[in-house]
Amino acid sequence: MLKTILGRLGQGILVLLVLYSLTFILVRTLPGDPFMEEKAIPEHVKEKKKAAYGLNDDLPTQYLNNLGKILKGDFGYSTMMTGRDVSEIIKHSFPVSFQLGIAAMIIAMLIGIPAGIISAARKNTLIDFSTMAIAMIGICLPSFVIGPILATWIGQSMKLLPAAGWDGFFSSSIILPAVTLGLITGAYLSRLTRAGMLDILGQDFIRTAQAKGLKEKSILFKHALKGGMIPAVAYLGPAFAGTISGSIIIEQIFHIPGMGQQFIKAINKQDPFLIQGCVLLYGSLIVIANLVTDIVQVYLNPRLRKS
Repeated sequence: MLKTILGRLGQGILVLLVLYSLTFILVRTLPGDPFMEEKAIPEHVKEKKKAAYGLNDDLPTQYLNNLGKILKGDFGYSTMMTGRDVSEIIKHSFPVSFQLGIAAMIIAMLIGIPAGIISAARKNTLIDFSTMAIAMIGICLPSFVIGPILATWIGQSMKLLPAAGWDGFFSSSIILPAVTLGLITGAYLSRLTRAGMLDILGQDFIRTAQAKGLKEKSILFKHALKGGMIPAVAYLGPAFAGTISGSIIIEQIFHIPGMGQQFIKAINKQDPFLIQGCVLLYGSLIVIANLVTDIVQVYLNPRLRKS
């Protein structure tokens, strides 16, 4: 187990280094500069601002200096919000996106896992076909289509829930954006759960249990569920990180003050340090989520523990 964790951590560090390098190159090669929109600013003042942020140095020097600061936990100062530390901006914005991602994953698991188990237990029946058809519709409909529909129909027309704004995790304002994010993840999760359960239900030890006269409920939950959940668990880690990063669009639709708002503003204003901080944060989430997923898979699959 320790060898697996250390190996995954090494891979994660390499991934983050590559991600940092690509982000650094892409941001620095964009046309213009972070101060190009300021009106009637003298050239010497602009040069002083660039020097203050270290943007006058050659690219190799900027690359190494920024990397050294990041390794110390310093992401620099935002050029868009003068005087504000990138870490401070992330500290205030990320919890909102994280809470939204948690709520979306809870909804996804509450919908997807039971739907997959029921479909597998009722294979090739009307219940199975209809459940998987709904899941396919959920996969095909992107969040930027579902979000406005829910906001307009439930929020504005029926006035059952807030269509915009944010009042915290335990408020009704989280329901519509969380459902929008969770439906698509839940649709994928239901299909993966069904496939995993069907694979296990076709094994010899399940047929032996059926021959012994064990009840269907006991076979499903005591014998098949642990192994059948392996594909779903493998998906949950990246899905959670993807849900948080994918909330960028949802935060725009429902006017939620999360990381999505900051990321979009940073791109529009060409803020290199805030863009870099957001990208590395999302990358770190994916690395951590994959590591947790690998550990859970080792626990669920005895063959992985032996290997």
